[in-house]
Amino acid sequence: MNARIFFCGDTHGQFDHILAPVQEHRPDAVILLGDLQPRVPLHEALHAVQNLTELWWTHGNHDTDSDVDHDNDFGSQLADRSLKDAS
Repeated sequence: MNARIFFCGDTHGQFDHILAPVQEHRPDAVILLGDLQPRVPLHEALHAVQNLTELWWTHGNHDTDSDVDHDNDFGSQLADRSLKDAS
């Protein structure tokens, strides 16, 4: 069986264009490739698809632009799904 994995990058706080395809196609995993900048904790931004797929992420250079950006990623309930540590 082939795994379907969606790779998505540079969301800059916009997740709707990811949520809809995940809900429609139900990939095995989604990997977010940095510059996420969720406006709320990441688990809240991705709540609609958390039970549909595995979620993984890595931070980008803009995810440490502010304490809020950092905390919404690394302080979220998906912090353990980071593929790279914050250091």
